[in-house]
Amino acid sequence: MAMDSGFPELATKSESYEICFIPDNDYRGFLKRREPEATAKLAHGVLVNTTGELLGEHDGYPFFTIGQRKGLGIATGEPLYVTDIQPDSNTVVLGRKADLEKQTMWVRRPNFQMIDTLEGEMEALTKIRYKDKGTPSTLIRDGERVKVEFHAPVAGIAPGQSAVFYVGNDVMEAVSSIAKKSNTMLRYAALLLGMTALVTGCKKEEAPEVDLGYTYFPTKVGTWVEYKVDSLWRDDLSNVRDSVQYELLERIMEHYTDDEGRPCERIHRFVKDDNGDWVVRDVWTSTIDARIAERTEENQRKLKLSFPVSDGRIWDSNALNTMEELEVIYRNEGDPGSG
Repeated sequence: MAMDSGFPELATKSESYEICFIPDNDYRGFLKRREPEATAKLAHGVLVNTTGELLGEHDGYPFFTIGQRKGLGIATGEPLYVTDIQPDSNTVVLGRKADLEKQTMWVRRPNFQMIDTLEGEMEALTKIRYKDKGTPSTLIRDGERVKVEFHAPVAGIAPGQSAVFYVGNDVMEAVSSIAKKSNTMLRYAALLLGMTALVTGCKKEEAPEVDLGYTYFPTKVGTWVEYKVDSLWRDDLSNVRDSVQYELLERIMEHYTDDEGRPCERIHRFVKDDNGDWVVRDVWTSTIDARIAERTEENQRKLKLSFPVSDGRIWDSNALNTMEELEVIYRNEGDPGSG
């Protein structure tokens, strides 16, 4: 079937658990071979920042996705992400991680299931990707489209994504986010859509189990860690310096489900008083999913770990709060005493 459809690479290719109809998972090379004239026309597109400043050139906007950080083709000294793709001008916009967050999107081709049509406004939980926990939102009819106003910033909204609205546990509507696409982009979309029909003909091997580093963030009730803390502080106004030593203990006390439906842990933080007794000082919380480990400390959400744990991986520890960006990186992963 693959040979008859014009994909000799697939017909002679060994089994894989990558994109099985593209050798070495190199979809850019595949598109350039299949559509040389179209890709040539898209060469020398521009990379700009969120203020429009020119940063460099690229080989064509179809080779980028919203939220992409690697393979941008430029070095800026700070992590940049694809925040917008403008097909009409072959422009790719790069920005910081915070620039990926949006609170509004429009969706098209509504497919209502619970109601005949949306009149006025409605509250719903909106999910925009697989395994998305969903974000509370207000749905507003806007002609043939639906405007979605999220109650909190949502990262990585991209044209063509599927969006699903929930009311309670019921699916109210399944739609696709609105997007303007040029004829060139439609050719790519049609090509890729045709290729995906061949996926069912690809055999997949059992992927080996990979350690993503979840054990670095314990969640078992009763788990505890004890610290001996040496703290040095200085008052610049009075030029007074002092040091404090104390013992601190953190223990996971219980599991619970938060308002967003996430499984969480409640953590008690104890300090040892002058009598040698442990006294509760703080109550913090934590939660973990497939991508991140989060803790709420002093009413501030902190992104403590990013998965998978691997040397050189960078993230913003303050990505979930309004504090100044705090870049964290893994070094010497697996070595005792390193972080």
